Amino acid sequence: MKIAATVAEYNPFHLGHEYMLKSVKSLGFDGVVAVMSGNFVQRGDCAVCDKRARAKAALQNGADLVVELPVPFATASAERFAYGAAEIIKAMGCVDAIAFGSESGDARIIEKAAKIISGDLSEAIKPYLSEGMTFAAARQKAVESIEKEAAELLQNPNDTLAVEYVSHLLDSGIKPIAIKRIGAAHDGEVKNGFASASEIRKMIISGDRNEFKKYMPESAAEIIDEQIEKGLAPADLKSAEGAVLSTLRQMTAEDIAKLPDISEGLENRIISAVRGNTSLDEILEEIKTKRYTLARIRRTLLCAYLGITKDYVFGKVPYIRVIGFNQKGREIMNVMKKTATLPIVSRAKEINALDKRAQDMFILESRTTDLYWLMTPTKMPCGKEMTDSVIII
Repeated sequence: MKIAATVAEYNPFHLGHEYMLKSVKSLGFDGVVAVMSGNFVQRGDCAVCDKRARAKAALQNGADLVVELPVPFATASAERFAYGAAEIIKAMGCVDAIAFGSESGDARIIEKAAKIISGDLSEAIKPYLSEGMTFAAARQKAVESIEKEAAELLQNPNDTLAVEYVSHLLDSGIKPIAIKRIGAAHDGEVKNGFASASEIRKMIISGDRNEFKKYMPESAAEIIDEQIEKGLAPADLKSAEGAVLSTLRQMTAEDIAKLPDISEGLENRIISAVRGNTSLDEILEEIKTKRYTLARIRRTLLCAYLGITKDYVFGKVPYIRVIGFNQKGREIMNVMKKTATLPIVSRAKEINALDKRAQDMFILESRTTDLYWLMTPTKMPCGKEMTDSVIII
């Protein structure tokens, strides 16, 4: 059985995602596993609708098995996001290739860039960091001194993430496959009939149902419609702003120093901004600098609210959590049960048999899910992580 994996947020699932999955299967793969972010995403925000709804849309439109990227990795920097996804893909033990959307569509140069960043670039990066550059910009400059073509890739968000994936899969035997993106750019406006996920989210939040349906597979749009009718979408972090501000105001500099991505006294800058402002937008504007991007600060503030510390992000992935599957996905799971090097979890009660890190991770996942359901139009009670079932198509 020839299996490909891909990593996605499907926030929401749109025509570009459908195109990508069809392209992968056209290359002769029998099935595709999607490693998907849960209820919170890498931009430091909540997903527009919950993970099971998004998994259902993916399973109806090309994915065969959806497994969850644990929340500490789903809300982390590109490097740790990619690390978490790659560890899951390797641990499955049956994946032949990783496929990803890419601006360049060039797996060869992506692999070359991955080998460069996997080396020791610390000395080459230092001078650029001292100029106040972000780590990403400084690394790009360092790579440019080695291989200009590889450095150019690091200007593109999807190529950059692809390089991160491949850097963690070097020597694994898992082949990289670059699917050239068509239509809208990352976070870009509608182009050639394709809209980016961020544009579609704006349409969903604005309430214009006829508009967002143009850019999603019919069944995926129907799922969003159903979630809206039930009051379960769109989720909006702004609706929990008071709670987030309350959490931040109760934290000390020592508490903030324990969060991911905190360095060089950033905790003091955050404390000052939190105490001097009354909205998240104001806090973000005060903290951001050339080095500290808005995305990085959003992730940090979200992690503060969710209780995600460095210990979670810089530890190992403890299990493979199944969110949903179809018949082909069931076949993949049967193979995976024989090859996986991590426990496969389909039901919440299975966590009880695992080690402390796995149990702590699941407690965190459950807590963050409880918080997520306070961000939807209709609030939901605690415990859905324990009671919601795997999606079977």
